[in-house]
Amino acid sequence: MSFEEQYARWSRVGVTFRLLMLTRTLLITMTVMLLGPSRIGATQVFALAGLGVLSCGASQAWKFTLRLVTRRPLLLCVDGLVVFGILLPGGTVHPFPFFTLVTSAVAGVLYEWRAMLLVCAQQMFLYYLTVGIVTDGKPVTAVTVVLAACYPLAGCIGIALHHVLDQYAAAEETLRRAEAAAMAAEERARLARDLHDSLAKTLRGISLTAAALPAWIQRSPERAEREARNIVAAIDAATGEARGLIADRRDTHALQPLSMAVGNVVAEWSQGSGIPGRVDVTPAAETADLPISTRYEVVAILKEALENVERHAGASGVYVRLALAGDLVELTVHDDGRGLGFALEQDWLETLARHGHYGVIGMWERARRAGGDLAMWSVPGDGVTVTVSAPCA
Repeated sequence: MSFEEQYARWSRVGVTFRLLMLTRTLLITMTVMLLGPSRIGATQVFALAGLGVLSCGASQAWKFTLRLVTRRPLLLCVDGLVVFGILLPGGTVHPFPFFTLVTSAVAGVLYEWRAMLLVCAQQMFLYYLTVGIVTDGKPVTAVTVVLAACYPLAGCIGIALHHVLDQYAAAEETLRRAEAAAMAAEERARLARDLHDSLAKTLRGISLTAAALPAWIQRSPERAEREARNIVAAIDAATGEARGLIADRRDTHALQPLSMAVGNVVAEWSQGSGIPGRVDVTPAAETADLPISTRYEVVAILKEALENVERHAGASGVYVRLALAGDLVELTVHDDGRGLGFALEQDWLETLARHGHYGVIGMWERARRAGGDLAMWSVPGDGVTVTVSAPCA
């Protein structure tokens, strides 16, 4: 069992243990309130208070308590001795015996059969000992005798709960592995798309130019020399694109919460470009998040938009806003640069394609793959605004 599995199981056992301890505390409180001081003596009150304090303390310090009782099962028998202090003055016909059942249930959750039966045997012995002391040889009812059978029954319930926790852990591990496999498949598909969108096109251009180079050598040596320099430049560009794809694969921003990722990306870009960047995250968007595949696309769009600002906008500042609109997360990037130099119409994608702005079209394709949309506004001399929206997780 891996460390993560052990920690998850330990946490679930801890939650169950705390629930049992708090349940016993609640039963003690209800018993005191229902019986009232007229039917509970001072000794009983003292014993109930001690058991309540013990239960609350074990619930609060559950990690320390579980370490002790897991390593030394006999320590759980101490709990039975404390409860014996309630049964002796309270008798076996009141609700007090039901407090002892929690100890058997805890033994079943923690130890399974052998140790559970040991704890139940101790509790049954103390119970019958209490019956003998309280009745002092007088006849006892059948209910009083049969009540001791509730101890192993509670222990069996604890074991059943133990098995349920194990089955839940196995199902959780299966789900985790399935999610990891799905993430790996999505990452491979994303890398294939990126290779097709960028690197493959560049390599195809290099291949076509290189195929035509022998003919240019014969017809026009000057043109051949120029094409050869173009091939070298294209190879350098392909190398940069490959490095960029590798950097994206190593990028950990998409693994962070969305608001943190946006802040870190803008801060790092601003430090590298020297252009001040301001991030505004609305309160509703602070806890909003996206599926990791969608978050990757949104972060990639943010980086592309910032790179466009650095290369083309001539801006003195960038404003980034993360907000929540219904069930959509909206990320807006606005710069105060020179703008595109032309007004965007309703068919802005076609307009950008005619002017050679294919990077923005790639951003729009990323937004569509993420299940969202991308919008763009530009006024000459008043900067560019890019807004991407994606459905929340």
